[in-house]
Amino acid sequence: MSETETEPPVPPPAPEPEAETDWQAEAEKWKEMSRRTEEQARKNKDAVTELEELRKSSMTEQEKAVAEAVAEARKEMQAETATRLAAAEVKAALTGVVDNPDSIVEDLNLSRYVTDDGDVDTKAIKALAERYAKLSPATGGTADLKQGARTPSTPPADGNAWLRDKVTSRQ
Repeated sequence: MSETETEPPVPPPAPEPEAETDWQAEAEKWKEMSRRTEEQARKNKDAVTELEELRKSSMTEQEKAVAEAVAEARKEMQAETATRLAAAEVKAALTGVVDNPDSIVEDLNLSRYVTDDGDVDTKAIKALAERYAKLSPATGGTADLKQGARTPSTPPADGNAWLRDKVTSRQ
């Protein structure tokens, strides 16, 4: 070939037909990998616990006192944060149910709405909102005092007269 002539471009190789996937084998493979991962996580947790026990046993009395004070402070901060979060959850749950959710939150023992783990007890908050919803005038919880202007909710006995009134009032 001369320098001016170029070789024609080589076409890309044809894609190979995809092999049929054995989905049962794939599922078993992933299950086995999951089991191995879970077993490794258990071993890691045991190792962390053992390491923590070794650290505690090698601590001096002063270091133990400091660690205990830090743990107590952390626990108090978590309780305070959980109480604030519970207050926010209660306010959100009561918004639209009562006129002033803030006044109700001030009167509540918010620790009742925090679990032993320090999480917000959403079931208890939901039950509280349902109790207030039953009492709320917006949801029909209290008696209607029949005050204010009323419009008839049912048409008069003579339906034809009522219909004539409606048609003539639109014209």
